[in-house]
Amino acid sequence: MHPFPPAMAVARTSNGSDFAAMMGVLLLVLMLELVVFLVFYAAYGIAWLGVFRKAGYPGWVGFVPFYNTWVLAKIGGRRESDFWLTLIPFAGIYWQVLILNNVSKSFGKDSAFTVGLVFLPWVFAGILSFGDARYLGPSYLDPRMLAYGDYPQPYGQNPPP
Repeated sequence: MHPFPPAMAVARTSNGSDFAAMMGVLLLVLMLELVVFLVFYAAYGIAWLGVFRKAGYPGWVGFVPFYNTWVLAKIGGRRESDFWLTLIPFAGIYWQVLILNNVSKSFGKDSAFTVGLVFLPWVFAGILSFGDARYLGPSYLDPRMLAYGDYPQPYGQNPPP
């Protein structure tokens, strides 16, 4: 015996409108995802905008993927090559946290602030951007790079006599 009566079987046949409706719903979901992504992307860029301006870089850097991480490494005092270490799977997480720690210390914040930058970057980058935090200079100075004079003095100190 058929599980559906013949009248229901006829009603379940489709002439293509079910496919069109399904594609419409799929397109709607994709558009909503795109809007949500753009809102978060804009919030992330705006949150980092002031950080880059305070450190002497143009604010638009906060909106450029990968380049903003490159500049964050320089703001924290890391070598530019340390950026490439963030692209290594799993190890990149360590290097990204290390760069964020150097950035937070360059603005006079402690390691607890770094935890906030890792887990709530929109909020804590916004605090750095729009709060009273000042850029004090790079917090990490590589001794090898200091020998070549590539870095300014740490925390905005005057050079030694």
